[in-house]
Amino acid sequence: MNENLSLSATRQAADAAIANFRQAWTAVLVLEAVLAAFLVVAPGLVVAGGAGTLAGARAAGALLACALLLQLPGVFDPVRYRVPVMIGMAGRALVGFVCLWFGGTYTVMGVITLALALGLFVLFHGMVVKILSSRP
Repeated sequence: MNENLSLSATRQAADAAIANFRQAWTAVLVLEAVLAAFLVVAPGLVVAGGAGTLAGARAAGALLACALLLQLPGVFDPVRYRVPVMIGMAGRALVGFVCLWFGGTYTVMGVITLALALGLFVLFHGMVVKILSSRP
């Protein structure tokens, strides 16, 4: 039997892809959690502006923290909880496009957000293909 097509080899490849995606997903969520914490606790470090702008930044940080909590099950089992993972990736892409649409200083944030969304999508797609290939 060809070693590349054996059930154990394809299962090992799927497990490795799951581990890679979980690491990347966790890293992105941790980075966004740090940003949310800064927005809630010390918005003046992240944005410049008056009291209204700082209050809006605090609200945005709280919303970001809530969105992260909804995506947290994907850290533990991205295969079983793939719908929150896919919604999270689509949300990142949407936020990236909105930031690009705003332009100006938001352009950099949009590019970074789109790069993270694209990287996560590539890893997620590879993981799904390997999982489907490992099943008889």
